[in-house]
Amino acid sequence: MKRLAKKVALITGASSGIGAAIARRFAEEGAIIYAYDINEPACQDWQVAANMAEEFRFVQGDVRVECSISQALNDAVEDHGTLDIVVNAVGVTGSAAGSQLDVAEWDRVLNLNLRSVIVSCYHALNIMAEQGSGSVVNVASFDGIVNSKVVPAYNTAKGGIIAATKYLAQDYAHKGVRVNSICPGIIETSTFDKAVTGAGEVNLRDKLVEAQQMGRFGQPVEVANAALFLASDEASYITGHSLVVDGGLST
Repeated sequence: MKRLAKKVALITGASSGIGAAIARRFAEEGAIIYAYDINEPACQDWQVAANMAEEFRFVQGDVRVECSISQALNDAVEDHGTLDIVVNAVGVTGSAAGSQLDVAEWDRVLNLNLRSVIVSCYHALNIMAEQGSGSVVNVASFDGIVNSKVVPAYNTAKGGIIAATKYLAQDYAHKGVRVNSICPGIIETSTFDKAVTGAGEVNLRDKLVEAQQMGRFGQPVEVANAALFLASDEASYITGHSLVVDGGLST
């Protein structure tokens, strides 16, 4: 039997990259998918998920707008009577380091990467607590664990996700709801490709590959597999955990 058969899953940031890979893996395992994103779908994983899912719905919305994400969550419940899984995969890396990063940029990155996750969790967890079951998976980053001067606002937001995940897990465990996070390392997505290209540093990709313990970058499906495990009943006694998927980079 498929691991997520008939499970209702809402995934933010689902139109590309890690979010789309998660949507595809969940679809392969029988989930009913609500793919939430501000952008139109932009990759093969998304199309495969749409074709394969038990039921697939693209919901266009902005996670920074509370009424938008809360409405999407409530619609899933109204349509199917349950909300089994929420994955918060939306995110942006941000730009500039330390003294070059202004307040407006901090606000932009923290609102999208951290505040939106907290808001999504708040509404999802209230629904799940009422029904007495559910699993939330937040996509953080190994940058939330290790110190980096490259993108401080991003690191701060991802560290906040890890901390919030632990708190929420404790707060909702007795209600039958699990909350975990994933901390990916360098994953080969279109966003990563653009960041490397835009950095303007010669041979940056080669230098980054050399720094990887496994000698390669991670693939979105490898993060999706971790999300699948945490969302599934196979992880029924796991909550408050931050699963690092970085090929040993943070060790």
